[in-house]
Amino acid sequence: MYKKKLMLLATALMMALVPAFSSCKAGKEPQKDSVFHISSASFDSHSSESKYVMSFSAEGGVAYIDFESSEPWNATCQEDWFVLTPQKGTPGNMRMTLKVNENQKNTPRKGKITLEAKSEILEIVLFQQKLYQGDLEE
Repeated sequence: MYKKKLMLLATALMMALVPAFSSCKAGKEPQKDSVFHISSASFDSHSSESKYVMSFSAEGGVAYIDFESSEPWNATCQEDWFVLTPQKGTPGNMRMTLKVNENQKNTPRKGKITLEAKSEILEIVLFQQKLYQGDLEE
């Protein structure tokens, strides 16, 4: 009888402690729901710079970024070698078109798109390959 009570007590203690060890670390709040939900785009693997990375050849091209936002949003970019439309919107489903111009230089390019809503910022990093030396006309 003593073994049975001890076993029952041990089981109850383990069940009480499991939630304590599986919850969030002390001092950290659970993550809030994201404002942006990216549904499709031509993203490369994640990098240390951003969760979202897109790469383009020197020839450039067009890509689409489909997402849903629960808040009004704005997209900003500082570079002049690509065009992003639209650059703002209301809550709901959205498709942005990204047109990347040809890179006519012998240096790779790096840029960034910043999606911003009232409570969240999401960054997309863009890379474009350089024009190969053999492609340059003399």
